[in-house]
Amino acid sequence: MWSSALAVDNSRILKFSSRSLIHEVLAMELIRDKTDIPVATPLMTFSDTDEMFIVMTVIPGEPLSEKWSSLSGGELADIANELIGHIESIRSLGASLSDGEPLIGAWPVGPLRNVLFDPPSPRPFSSSIELRTYWEQRLKKRRSIRVPQQTHVVLTHGDLGTQNILVKDAHIVGIVDWDTFGWYPDYWEGLMFHRRTDQRLHEYKGKILEKLGLPDVEDYELAIREALL
Repeated sequence: MWSSALAVDNSRILKFSSRSLIHEVLAMELIRDKTDIPVATPLMTFSDTDEMFIVMTVIPGEPLSEKWSSLSGGELADIANELIGHIESIRSLGASLSDGEPLIGAWPVGPLRNVLFDPPSPRPFSSSIELRTYWEQRLKKRRSIRVPQQTHVVLTHGDLGTQNILVKDAHIVGIVDWDTFGWYPDYWEGLMFHRRTDQRLHEYKGKILEKLGLPDVEDYELAIREALL
């Protein structure tokens, strides 16, 4: 189990995991303090022998994955523009936190904390080439993965699929699950949006990738699917 969540009442939710959740608390506090991105407020943390728990506020919205079919094309375009703004805001924050090209890993330190990397890498990746090699080695049928030739490492959420984007009245009202927050190649968020988004929403995925100057990541996404089989 990576993590699970239960409602405490109408205003609070309890998230728990056998892995440490302190990185997620730090990430939410950073985003709340330094950006206008809507995130839950951590209220308390505690742990027992086997698990760690976070009590946080409930964000009054529904996952985009459950609402997109009832939204118009114009409303989906507005949500795409809002998401672009949030991604750019996190990237700008990352630029202010780093003096040079950071390693590919969790914020503030350590290897990536992402369910795709399970078991996790023992250390941050030194480059996007090393990250690509990691996935190539996980393929059962070894092959080269096509990746962008020129990339930058940026600060980002790490898993902006539609299940982690909460909407209400056709606007983004919250982004959840910040345990994946960290430094990734600039194409990673497009890769995750491609992987975790319904095929019928790919028009808006393309809009996001084009606006952010991100390349096509279809082969990389296919390789990850193959590696996880």
